[in-house]
Amino acid sequence: MLFHLFSPHANGYVTLPAGNGNFTVSHRPGPGTVMDMCGENGMTIIRQMNYGPNNDFVSFDAVGQNKLEHRTTVTLKAPNGHFVRPDGPDVKLQNIVPQLGRFTIRKISGSGRIRHGDTVALGAFQPYDRRRRPDAQQYRWLQADPDDNNSATKEVILGGKSLNPGGDSQRFVFFEANLVVGTANLDVSDAAPREALPLGSLNLRLSHEGLPNGSTLQIRFTSVLGQSFRFGNAGAVLTPPFDVVHSVSVPHGVNAVSLPLSVVAPTRADPVERFIDAFNRFDGPALNRADGNPLGELTVVDSGIFSWNGVDVDIYPASPRLVGVNGVRVQDYLKISFGGTEIGPTTDGVIISASRPTPRLVVSAGPRRLSAVRSQGPYYFVVSIVPFPANAHSNQITPSPLIDPILIMPANGAFSRTVNFNPIPAPTSPGGFDSYAVEVYVIPNIPRRRIPLRPLPNVMRRFGLIVQH
Repeated sequence: MLFHLFSPHANGYVTLPAGNGNFTVSHRPGPGTVMDMCGENGMTIIRQMNYGPNNDFVSFDAVGQNKLEHRTTVTLKAPNGHFVRPDGPDVKLQNIVPQLGRFTIRKISGSGRIRHGDTVALGAFQPYDRRRRPDAQQYRWLQADPDDNNSATKEVILGGKSLNPGGDSQRFVFFEANLVVGTANLDVSDAAPREALPLGSLNLRLSHEGLPNGSTLQIRFTSVLGQSFRFGNAGAVLTPPFDVVHSVSVPHGVNAVSLPLSVVAPTRADPVERFIDAFNRFDGPALNRADGNPLGELTVVDSGIFSWNGVDVDIYPASPRLVGVNGVRVQDYLKISFGGTEIGPTTDGVIISASRPTPRLVVSAGPRRLSAVRSQGPYYFVVSIVPFPANAHSNQITPSPLIDPILIMPANGAFSRTVNFNPIPAPTSPGGFDSYAVEVYVIPNIPRRRIPLRPLPNVMRRFGLIVQH
């Protein structure tokens, strides 16, 4: 695994020498601060995911292989394949067999798995001394303790012999350099037809400041409920199965990439379907609040660094990091409330009671305003409320659809429309509730001979409605 060692004492990173020079301290991470953590045999320690017996992902760590634990014996390798060698009070980079470059890595606080951000110490093995009991193994501990008043002083050395590290200069923060973190943000606008087509970008950041000669990032989409997605700068359309690995090149010195991501053919991207399904699975009234991810189960991307393009160094995938796909309903043009509950950016529907007074649907202008088109004709204001799923039950909420072609948009684009609905309960409905799909449209009525130079948007909002009785 690729890693950095940061010294809070020296306020910098241990940096590999150029050629046969001394180890130094750099105040910024970069290509010279990245090393490869290997086992006693000189092979890279791999922290990755693999398929289990049921085609589930199982990490090597989980099955007891290639764990980096407190007091693990390790070797440290540079991009040119040479190992860090302890030599008295010095550390050198030489072309040696890994057994001559052994260190023990110690977790300072507690024990167990060593993770990104832990404080560690590295001890170089010293000759065995039978006179020391009960643990006769001595170490020289790596320390970064530059002398600012003496430019000839070596910045990184091996300290005196001891069983335990001593002082702040021998304690480093362990950073995995092939750790990948990220987010995916998809927006859903009420500017049709984007209402059901979330789109945005997948943003991934590497924990280092750019590896030498670039890197390869592996991305795998998992547990995505959808028919197809468009991903990457090439616009490739992804279809099931989504567990195919996609490789993305990260240029030299770059530590972040942003890749377009959008839903092409959604299934659970439909807000009504998500809302009704959630109502069937969970406690209904709780859904009046924002219920988890507004894009439903379009949730998981995993990623890991595949390679470090140093000489003769191949890095297998790091442990994939789960990246949630976050979505928000932008609500550019429409603000909607139903039965006194506002349909917000993370709300897929509302629940009302048939015994309550007649609920009102209130639709008004959002932060972006529609243009006034008096000279070209009015807007159609259309509300449709129909059973969902289609033909699921015979009950209707009347009137449906409601068409009001007399919405004259004022110059400032502000408007408000209120529609009363009279829910008629169906006593035979299973579970004591009926479910509906509500659609609100504002459509410009423009004669063909007067089509404006800049197209006017058709806007719509779709959400679920539960009527309990």
